[in-house]
Amino acid sequence: MRTPIGISAGRARLRSLLRVLVVVAIAAFLAWQLHRDWPAVSVLRPRVRAFDLLAALLTGVGAMLALPTAFAVTLQRAGLYRPAFRWFYGRMWLQAYLFRYVPGKVMLVVERIRLGAMAGIDRGTSVLLLAWETLLLFVGAGVVLLSVAAISARGGERERWMAIAAVSAIALLVAFPWGLRLLGRLVPRLAWVCSLQLRASAQLLVVAIYAAVWLCLGTSFFFACRFFVDLPVGTLPAVVFWFTGAYVAGLVAAVAPAGLGVREGILAAGLAGLVGGGEAVALAIAGRLWLTAVELACVAATRAVPVPGQKEEGHERHDPPGGGAAALERALGAAAVETPAPARDHAGAE
Repeated sequence: MRTPIGISAGRARLRSLLRVLVVVAIAAFLAWQLHRDWPAVSVLRPRVRAFDLLAALLTGVGAMLALPTAFAVTLQRAGLYRPAFRWFYGRMWLQAYLFRYVPGKVMLVVERIRLGAMAGIDRGTSVLLLAWETLLLFVGAGVVLLSVAAISARGGERERWMAIAAVSAIALLVAFPWGLRLLGRLVPRLAWVCSLQLRASAQLLVVAIYAAVWLCLGTSFFFACRFFVDLPVGTLPAVVFWFTGAYVAGLVAAVAPAGLGVREGILAAGLAGLVGGGEAVALAIAGRLWLTAVELACVAATRAVPVPGQKEEGHERHDPPGGGAAALERALGAAAVETPAPARDHAGAE
């Protein structure tokens, strides 16, 4: 049943207003953080060098582009990819990801469902894909953390830590599908998570992309810090380690919008060993500002990508009926109760 045009237009305006409010709320919170920690921030003196700016920009944009790339690869290997939507997938991922700033991450899921419907992805599958990419994103972070810890080891400990990191990274990849199956047996209500059939090679590829994302984000943060403090290049592994760990903690903290406050607190504690305590707090805030600016620029650029086969104002007919928490509840119910049929890799089973 189609939604009346007047109601659809009203919903479209409401969503546009919500997106604007999210951006305003991000700016307001960052401004409040700057005001709160201004004594620490005011001591920073920008010394932006061309190389640092270029490195920070390229790695930051590269990370933002790699995130929807991993999503597209997952769709392709699961048999859900539609070539006509190859550019829209980037808009879909980045635009929905911006809604993580809404506490509880509920709006992120709702936005993914709405945009997924435009690309022919049903509600249950959208939730399923979101669950998988979150899990694989954490596995990629684990690989990076272990690898950086091994690289940062000194003296005779380095070889041992590199061996431990290699074995642990492989164990993460091997244990991931096994752990999902075990979860499905122990908690039947979550068995739907296992319904997306991805071969081990596909999982490895997606994890590798996510590992590259973490490395790029951490590197971008490192060079952004060098706008204010002359950090030696040798400290890059330590900065990437603390950035990745802090970012993951922020994602896990569902109540904190996009990990605001959580990420900065952990980052400041970790960076305090490299710079002064006050500078560490200021760098954590400055890094957040930098990466948020890069993300908003990428999201704004993807807004120019049209929805294939339909006018921008006509896509409301694909929206899931209802909105907000109701749409999320229906999607979760569809995924948990109906359990979508397994989508298999085009290359066949293992």
